Amino acid sequence: MCRTLIAAFLCCAGLSGCAVFEAQKDQDKLRGALLDLYTNQIMDNLIRAHNRLPIIQLDYTTASAMVTIAATGSFSDSHAETTSNVLSLPSKAVSATNTVFSTLMGSVGLSNTNQITLSATPLITANEVYDAYFEFLGLGDDSLLVTSDQPPPGAAHICRKCDTLYYWVPVKYRDEFMKLALVTTAQRGKALQPQDAMSANVTKIISSEPLGLDDRFELVTLQLDGKIPNDSGYLVFSNDLLPAKQPAGSQPGASPPEKVKYPFEPYVDTTRSPPHSPSETQVLKVTFRPDEAAALKAMVPEGQSGKVPVKVYLLHSRPQPPTAEELLQRANAQLLQLNQNVVRQGGL
Repeated sequence: MCRTLIAAFLCCAGLSGCAVFEAQKDQDKLRGALLDLYTNQIMDNLIRAHNRLPIIQLDYTTASAMVTIAATGSFSDSHAETTSNVLSLPSKAVSATNTVFSTLMGSVGLSNTNQITLSATPLITANEVYDAYFEFLGLGDDSLLVTSDQPPPGAAHICRKCDTLYYWVPVKYRDEFMKLALVTTAQRGKALQPQDAMSANVTKIISSEPLGLDDRFELVTLQLDGKIPNDSGYLVFSNDLLPAKQPAGSQPGASPPEKVKYPFEPYVDTTRSPPHSPSETQVLKVTFRPDEAAALKAMVPEGQSGKVPVKVYLLHSRPQPPTAEELLQRANAQLLQLNQNVVRQGGL
């Protein structure tokens, strides 16, 4: 009996060593919970920003897990002895009987306490975090898609269902989504996109002509919706003019091909005498292949107004970071373009 109780006590005492493993499991669960919390927060804020609802970013400032295992035990031992004498008649013989009682009692106990602490603080002093959401929405009219059906297999990088609609980020924007996650959580003070490009819209095609004697290229004179420094550089269209071709043998979900660059030189106004190069311009002469020029003209018929989003990369002039109002206007333009695309696809 004594050995059994002692063994049980030692076993319970040994269980206290399991606290390390319990804490490890709790820390793993806590880390996974934090990842889910931040991921859900980013998607929720994107969806609310898309619908022009207020957003708030939470910083989870304290996250800890503590495991306490306590083992208890007690023993008691009691001893009692009684003696009885018996007289037998008529022989008058006396017999004595001794009775000994020994009682051993014990108890063991084990308590396990898991305590997890998690606290969050609203972030209200970092403008770049909130700007990053609208900057992401302004990357293209398909940076966040909204559909009534689930996205096709392999098309979505991340997807959330809200009410009856599915909000999802296409695979081609997975790198930008990763940057958004870093900017809004760990890498504060950085812009979502490097400030080496200006955002603009092609609103009009003024003219087009062969590039000198080379009929393989066309020189298209186009107009932007705002002035930029008069410099050499290249344009990148937010939506490809022509369907991008994946390299042969590429796997589903592979990174999309690099965007096509369309070069231009500083604009010279030849209608003046002598020709004049302004410090700022909203007219560019850009080089295209004939099929690319035709695709652009289909978006913005020559002589008519339109709006085709582009990124303008200048060789010597670096742009200023956009303001929150500019980002909101850009996101509104992308949302309007998306709605127009939906109407066209629906045949309305």
